[in-house]
Amino acid sequence: MADISDKNENRDYVPFSILNESEIPSVLQNSREDPRGELSEAVKRGLVHDVREVLERLKVLEKLELNIDESDENGKTVLMEAAMRDNITILYLLIYYGADPNKVDKDGKTALMYAAINDIDYMILLLVKNGADFHKVDKDGKTALIYAVINDCEESLDQLLINCEVELNEDFDKLLTLAKENDDETIYSMLCNKKRQLEINRYYNNK
Repeated sequence: MADISDKNENRDYVPFSILNESEIPSVLQNSREDPRGELSEAVKRGLVHDVREVLERLKVLEKLELNIDESDENGKTVLMEAAMRDNITILYLLIYYGADPNKVDKDGKTALMYAAINDIDYMILLLVKNGADFHKVDKDGKTALIYAVINDCEESLDQLLINCEVELNEDFDKLLTLAKENDDETIYSMLCNKKRQLEINRYYNNK
């Protein structure tokens, strides 16, 4: 699993969970007025220490009732913001603290879809292993698999095909059609190989 040490900073880390509230600096207590915004900014900055510090502080101050899945004006959660950025450790921390990978924004997109769009394969693996639903469809009728295909995201597609229980159905045929329309030989070949594998599995399961 991911190493949650902060490679970007040399500061010593003292978990807030071992402190009493009276021992936490007043400046930190006063920042509770907008905990979601503070956590969002820490995620966007991409510093593991800052994200972990905010999560620990919110926990000891009983503010993780704050709802880690609270969304911004566009419906995005901090997990979605993390999935759009190349920092697996922050994504791991948010999931560890209970972030829901199946929340959707105003466009119906999930964290898994954003990871697929940005072709971050190891984020896809972490999300899927922690319950992300690859069947989710956004308002445009697209799934994480479709986004991986139409954006020529080979690594994302590979992780989705390996780790999701893909079936031979109309949805899979749609993926093949999209890949062919995009004239992407690699993506099309990956899907054809998966189709052959599924056909073989079906044959032996029906014997």
